[in-house]
Amino acid sequence: MPLMFLNGEGMQGGQAHPHIAGSRFVGPRSTAARYRFFAFGREFPGLLPDDEAGASIVGELYDVPMAKLAELLSREPAALELSVVTLDDGELAFGMVIRAGQEMSPGTIDITGLASWRRYLEAAAIAESSHALPMSSFPDASAEDVIDQPARVQFEVFLDEHRAALNGCLDGLTEEQARRSLVQSQTTLLGLVKHATFVEKVWFDEAITCRSRAEIGIPATPDESFILGDDDTIATVQQAHRDVCDAARRATAPLALDDLVHGNRRGPIPLRWVYLHMLRELAQHCGHADILREQLLSDQIAT
Repeated sequence: MPLMFLNGEGMQGGQAHPHIAGSRFVGPRSTAARYRFFAFGREFPGLLPDDEAGASIVGELYDVPMAKLAELLSREPAALELSVVTLDDGELAFGMVIRAGQEMSPGTIDITGLASWRRYLEAAAIAESSHALPMSSFPDASAEDVIDQPARVQFEVFLDEHRAALNGCLDGLTEEQARRSLVQSQTTLLGLVKHATFVEKVWFDEAITCRSRAEIGIPATPDESFILGDDDTIATVQQAHRDVCDAARRATAPLALDDLVHGNRRGPIPLRWVYLHMLRELAQHCGHADILREQLLSDQIAT
């Protein structure tokens, strides 16, 4: 009978496990360290072969009768297809992998750092039930409110305070003021918030999903992200920034601070480091925004 490696709902306790009832459980197994692992929401995961950025993914091995295997395959999501998977001891087994391009489907999250479907579900449930901050644009909690909270909550409150401050630097300005250049570089207040949107996508989309900047639809370089288009307005830039901050919270919700993200040029980086880097960058840009806004308002009073 064929060996089948399962790493999602087909494992013990999963919703699809009854479909392989009667199959012999060989034991817990892991893949060779050559697969990335994606979650399609909380419905199912998928393996993606990747010899460079892959990891060893946890699952279970079964000796499945052909009739049971056919039944199981008939119920697999369309985003997956049957393939041959290499296990950590070099043994080969059947397994489901992601069809080409499906890893870029909306709502898909790279969970390679977790390396386990069960661990992902547990982390997502904890984040949903005990996360101190709602998934809104800029939560109301302040740094003072989370003095006694876990480090994860503190990180995210500080991040959101800086995000909100930077977004709010455009409040009350005219379109001309938001675009006015006061320094020799391309920096304007409107461009600064647009750049912050780019930075969020670099760290919470590119770094987590391993998609390229071209696939995400963002500039190749930071300097380009300051450039304003004719259709960029205070309202559109602020909303785009709020939306990407929401997306960042969703992308990081299942991850722990020590989980690695694999899509940055530096190599695997823990989420904790990403948060610290973002805090540093946002603090710098908030300082830039304060100075530019003060100059704009001073000019307004003088005239």
